[in-house]
This record gives sequence, structure tokens and C-alpha cells, in this order.
Amino acid sequence: MNRRVILSLCLSLALIVISTPLPSRAAISGNTYNFVTHWLEQSYHENDGPTVNSDVSGEFSIHVWNITRLGGDDLIVYRYQGWEFNLQPYYVDVNSSVAFQNNKVFWELSVTDFDNDSFAEDFNVLIYPYRIRHQPGTYLFVNPIWSTHDTDWNQAVADTQEESAVDQSTFTYSKSDGHFEFSFAINIEDTPNERNGTATYSFSADYDSDGILENLRFELRILLSATDDVLSYSNVFSVSRTNVIGAGPGLNLDAGVPVMYLAAIVPGSIILGLLIGKKVFG
Repeated sequence: MNRRVILSLCLSLALIVISTPLPSRAAISGNTYNFVTHWLEQSYHENDGPTVNSDVSGEFSIHVWNITRLGGDDLIVYRYQGWEFNLQPYYVDVNSSVAFQNNKVFWELSVTDFDNDSFAEDFNVLIYPYRIRHQPGTYLFVNPIWSTHDTDWNQAVADTQEESAVDQSTFTYSKSDGHFEFSFAINIEDTPNERNGTATYSFSADYDSDGILENLRFELRILLSATDDVLSYSNVFSVSRTNVIGAGPGLNLDAGVPVMYLAAIVPGSIILGLLIGKKVFG
């Protein structure tokens, strides 16, 4: 093979490499992502009483306009159309942006044990990226370079392992490319009613290769008991992507408002949630 042929082949290969489009988040520009969410999927049962279930859910869409750079941050500019929730569901149609590279998946555990008996009187778990009510949709986008999540995730693991009120035999966690999950039980006590029990938190989330949410589930289960007195309560916040519509105009949601489902919320279960004072989701 002569030098001219070799040079020609090398040039051809170089042109192929140069002309091959590289993976880029710009490919999501023009996409519309549709979701269904359950903000308050609750269940309440006490002693011999009936089990009472309730659910508040709705649909929304995210249309990605473009990706731009501002002040050193890469921003995804998007339109949120559909239902949101703050004490009650309300309809939103707003343009916003998110510095997605700053969004990392991890949790923050807060426990108060006044009498140092390894039973918590107060407890709370926050999930990050935080769900910002006045800027809906920001939690749907995370940094797609999965190694950037390691520091905060590992710190959350260490903090949970060091908490004496956590039943360490129940603590499980897993993180891989685009997938995050954990579960653990906290020993708790309801001092005024002389009841002890557990509060179990479970979380799982999956993101696609662009760092956009596919599904998320965050659940709190509380079980309290004393002599002839048993109470159980659960609350689930979940989001599931239903489909993706490729580049093009966003959904014309003006022609048909996304569905919002509102089941009658049982006052007892809401009051219980307020008395216990737990933030089930951001």
C-alpha cells in the first residue's frame, strides 16, 4: 500500500470522526416530556377502624426550548404546563430554566431524640434536587455525569449510618448510572400517647442518559403501637414519565387541560400528618 493510499485513508477516517455528531444535550431541545404525578397517595388505619385511602394526582408536561449558557452555568430553558400542588392542586403554564449541572440526587436526614434513647420524637427526610413549588419542574433535571453525584450521595449514606435512631439492619442503598435508591427505618416514639414504632422511608428514581427524570417514588410508612392501640399511616409522592414527543412544537394544552384527579382527602389522615410534622416531599 503506497503512501498516497495511506494518507487518503487516514484523511477519510479523520473526516468521518469530525463529521460524526457527538452526543449532546442539545438533542433534547424541542422535546416534550409528559408526566403523571401523585402528590398525596395516603392510607390511614387505626385499631379496628376502617382503612381510609385517598389520592391527589395530576398530569403535566415539560417542553424543552433550548440549552443556553448564563453566568457560567448551562441552563435548560423549558415550559411547564399542567398541574402543580401546594396545599391544593393548581394549574400552571410558565417558562422557566434550571442550572441542571448543579442538581445532584441525595437525601438529608434530620432526627431529634430529646431523651437520647435512640427513639426519635421528630424526624424528617428531604430529597434533592429539591422540589421548588414556585419554580415547578426544576427537580426533573439532574447532572447526567453520574460521578458528580458521588460526594453528596456518599455523605448522605455516612450521615444515615451514624444516626443511632436508624435501625441499621434495615438500611439499604444503591446508586448506578441514572438509578438511585435507598430505604431505612427510624425507631420513633409518640410520647404523649405512649406509643413506639417505626417510620420507614423508601426512595427510588431513574433518569435517562440526558439526566431527565423517568420515574420517582418517595414513600413514608409509619407504624405506632401500644397495648391495644395500633396506628398505621403511609404517604407516597411519585412521578412517572408517560411518553416523549420529539422535536417540534410543544403540546397544545390550551386545547385540552391536562387531567387532574382529586380524591376526597380524609381530614383524619391530614391531621395526623400535621401532628407528626413530617415533610414527605420537598
